[in-house]
Amino acid sequence: MVKKIPAKAEVNNTSKMVSPTKQLAGELTLFIKELAGEEGVQIISCIGDSGTTDDKIEEVTKMKIAEIRSVLNHLHSYGLVEYTREKNLQTGWFTYTWRLNANRALQNFLVLKRREYEKLRTKLSSGDGVQLYRCQKSCNCLEFEKAIELGFRCPGCRGKLNVVDQEEELLKLERKITSLTSVTQLSTSDFSSRVLQS
Repeated sequence: MVKKIPAKAEVNNTSKMVSPTKQLAGELTLFIKELAGEEGVQIISCIGDSGTTDDKIEEVTKMKIAEIRSVLNHLHSYGLVEYTREKNLQTGWFTYTWRLNANRALQNFLVLKRREYEKLRTKLSSGDGVQLYRCQKSCNCLEFEKAIELGFRCPGCRGKLNVVDQEEELLKLERKITSLTSVTQLSTSDFSSRVLQS
């Protein structure tokens, strides 16, 4: 059966030592934002302890039901949410109750970051001299040729594209992977009882 996990997350922006649980909440919020934008974070915050239906999310967020379902299905494809389906015997309609699956979400986030790390490390070690460019919002990471085609403007936010220091990026990813790996060492019971509390 699905473990009940609160869904509100907050990002701790202080430079003080952060507990693994709060760090995890921040990382999941960033992961959700990376996958589904602010809409995804808003939808996840509506799910709550015991899960909720897309209709109830619509009431709270005032988003269109089709958009909510699209975001939920996208998050489901990355393992962040799961659902149970119940059939109303009178109407024949199905009701989907959505829940956050934080354990699997963290594991998937870690796998994606490891892939990103390996890809960057491979580019760096190949010595092909490819320059990467990124906007301040990190919408896209583009190679020089693509950046010049776009006039060094991000296709997502139209912000200015700047050169990425690949060695610094590699060090950041190494630190993040080490940090996330240590967070995944939390026991499931400890994780389930404390993660993402508002």
